Amino acid sequence: MSHCAAFTATRGFPTSSKGPSRPGRLALVGCLWVVLGLGGRAPAAHAQEATSSIRGQIVEQGTGTPVFGARITLLGTTKAATSDSAGRFAFQGLAPGLYVLQAGSIGFTKGAFQLQLGDGETLNQVFELAPRVYGLEPMTVEAQRRLQGRRFEELRQRMARGMGTFITKEDIQRRNPGRLMDLLRTVRGVRAECAGSACVVKFAGQPTSCEPHYLLDGLSSDSYIAQSLEPRDVEAIELYRGAAEMPAEFGGIDAACGVIAIWTKSGP
Repeated sequence: MSHCAAFTATRGFPTSSKGPSRPGRLALVGCLWVVLGLGGRAPAAHAQEATSSIRGQIVEQGTGTPVFGARITLLGTTKAATSDSAGRFAFQGLAPGLYVLQAGSIGFTKGAFQLQLGDGETLNQVFELAPRVYGLEPMTVEAQRRLQGRRFEELRQRMARGMGTFITKEDIQRRNPGRLMDLLRTVRGVRAECAGSACVVKFAGQPTSCEPHYLLDGLSSDSYIAQSLEPRDVEAIELYRGAAEMPAEFGGIDAACGVIAIWTKSGP
């Protein structure tokens, strides 16, 4: 006897030649909901809390060398991150379940990794990317390294305008913070909201739901970079509290909640 049949039988609901009576039909519908629930998502009232997390490191296959600037995404979600100078990244606030993590970087073959995440579990794992091999004809290239100097020259020009707040490498060396987050929270008008080791930076005067937009070497990033990037890797930091302070060079960026631009010594 199936579970649904047993369920109906134990309740003793009357039936007729036309099929189960109304109470019987309700019982069958309830049983069908239970059976379907075994293969689908649980009702919202019983959904598990998103307390799981993934902490990982992207390294080169074969050598174990950390891959800086790799783009990591969880397929099917809006979660995305960028690896720091040690190849590290993290995703927090995840519900338990099966995930597919995709990682890619210039010079490497894109990788996809299937992960099973338990309720409240913090998964620590190293992900290897295989170097991409290109076949090129021999050539001689002559060039001058101008990009690095040019971007810092533009930074100095913005500092001269006096719009925004700037943290230089000299400031970082003098204060010698353990984390960039420890440095940012000392800036006037900046507050850090922390839950355990995870912190979110917000500007004073902004709504509680308003988080600044992050840039890493001119590319869009996320708040995790402020927690994972080593201070010794940073050349300078720019902080703009809203659109009124936003420089023209960053045009097109959503600056309503402010912008935090971080420049590394090694560059993009």
